Amino acid sequence: EEWQDIILDRAKSMLERDKNHAAILIWSCGNESCGGKDLYVMSEYFRQADPTRLVHYENIFWDRRYNGTSDMESQMYPTVADIKKFLAEHRDKPFICCEYTHAMGNSIGGMHKYTDLTDEEPLYQGGFIWDFVDQAIWHKDRYGKDALAYGGDFGDRPNDGNFSGDGILFADRKLTTKMQDVKFNYQNFDLDVTAEQVTIHNKSLFTDTASYELHLELMLDGKTIWETTADAPHILPGESGTVSLEDLPLTNAGEETVTASLCLKEDTLWAKRGFEIAFGQGTWHVDEVEVPEPQEAVCATDFVKSARRFHYTPNMELETKPEKPLHIVHGDIDLGVRGTGFEIMFSGASGNLTSYKCNGVELIEEAPKPSFWRAPVDNDYGSRRDFMTAQWKLASLYRRCVKKELLDDAGNWQEFDWFGQLGQKEYEASSISVRFTYELATQPLSSCRMTYTVVPDGSIKVELDYDAVEGLPEIPDFAMIFTMPADYGQVRFYGYGPLDNYADRQRGAKLGIFETQAKDEVEPYLLPQETGNHCGVRWIEVTDHRGRGVRLAMDEEPFEASALPYSAHELENARHAYDLPEVHHTFLRASLGQCGVGGDNTWGAPVLPEYTVKNTAKHFAFYFKGI
Repeated sequence: EEWQDIILDRAKSMLERDKNHAAILIWSCGNESCGGKDLYVMSEYFRQADPTRLVHYENIFWDRRYNGTSDMESQMYPTVADIKKFLAEHRDKPFICCEYTHAMGNSIGGMHKYTDLTDEEPLYQGGFIWDFVDQAIWHKDRYGKDALAYGGDFGDRPNDGNFSGDGILFADRKLTTKMQDVKFNYQNFDLDVTAEQVTIHNKSLFTDTASYELHLELMLDGKTIWETTADAPHILPGESGTVSLEDLPLTNAGEETVTASLCLKEDTLWAKRGFEIAFGQGTWHVDEVEVPEPQEAVCATDFVKSARRFHYTPNMELETKPEKPLHIVHGDIDLGVRGTGFEIMFSGASGNLTSYKCNGVELIEEAPKPSFWRAPVDNDYGSRRDFMTAQWKLASLYRRCVKKELLDDAGNWQEFDWFGQLGQKEYEASSISVRFTYELATQPLSSCRMTYTVVPDGSIKVELDYDAVEGLPEIPDFAMIFTMPADYGQVRFYGYGPLDNYADRQRGAKLGIFETQAKDEVEPYLLPQETGNHCGVRWIEVTDHRGRGVRLAMDEEPFEASALPYSAHELENARHAYDLPEVHHTFLRASLGQCGVGGDNTWGAPVLPEYTVKNTAKHFAFYFKGI
């Protein structure tokens, strides 16, 4: 009770100072101060002095003696499952997350679970992302260059390290790639797109969709072939409406995608006309549809129908060549394959693909390698996923080839002792398949198989197989890494972008063809970590300034990919950006899928189970080709 007067004095001073600010919606009794009678008296003062505003206090969660202190149930970092469980038993107050989806480093995975809940549960009123901006201080590194510093960089002990690097903006106020999903999850309009229509759900409280323009874009295999803009239809707040796509000019030629966007009609103080407020996409593959002659569209409803939604058949036809166009040279150590415009070499000594020349230019700097590891993100450290899955870091660093096989004409794998085959054998073939089996440095011991099938146009079908071994943890990533010279730094891909995205953070990404550079795919987190991943990749190209390089293309299913100037191990070893080495390589990665990044909190919350990579048998296939 001796504290009550000073607590009330503080409350009165705050109210008098801020009562005329239009931005103040709710009075707060404080933060992380447990509970008690004094705080309840403060809340009653707010209600008496200003009955027009609500009162908030989170810490009644820890002290229920004065539950009336807060007009709402407020909790920090509950899971969606916990919110549902609480509201199933308590229906007396609205529920908010005064802090949620902790945005430290590469984070905000699973945020859509919370925003989806606001549509399903009327008592759940949303939450506040912690935090808005990274907190770091400019200083000089040992060489006099400007660098952002965090806890411990000033000789301060104890400290919280980079724990204040939890913003959706960086400390210099530049946007993080996390904003791509934040913007989408917070948009007030859902746009569901099929080949027949766009259905718009207006979740706004006051705004009619007629305040915006509706922009429609049709893409074929990622390339825009038709678009139009018109006034959006009148759909009142809380209501839904449709826009017919009766005259959509389908092509019957590949994967087709329609993007529908609501955009500003006029310039505003905060954005120019055309700024996208909300979007939705629909993707399908059209088979055997009669396509009318294309006509110029005159309004937003000039579209056609006749499609199957979300069915995709890859268009990966290889060029037809004469029979047996490949010249095979099988020596006592190496096996060479020559075709028109390319030369490929497999080494029996190292048990791997060691050379791929396209028109005389070597494109492989190091032998490709399987990779089961990613540079841990802050949430991995917080939940100790780095420790729990460390076996897979060893597997990515250390392996030994224990079997080398060739596929014979009868379709059977034959083990081949390359060192025992003295002399040279030359022959022609229409294709050749080589398989290497590696033991991986895990306990218990595990293994994987890498299979390369060379086909006449110079493409190599690459397959990575793993048979699950009981006793090993979940897998951070299941990928192949191709190391190329840093000259190959131009990146172009057909997949989800333009910014990086992950299994649990990809709703804000769009399907399309995007161009970037490997160096720009590295997000400048205070602590370097996993970055630059893209989901839903159909193909990715990494080239030099002359257009020479490598293309990876899907076999049957889209994959995940990245192209970075640093390896996962280099990113993990660095504590600051200035700890990263000089750039010498481009690391091109194709992945069956990596673990989500998580984000419920950064002090123990795991990645949601549906976004982890289980320790089960796996098969990953894609095509590699020089361009």
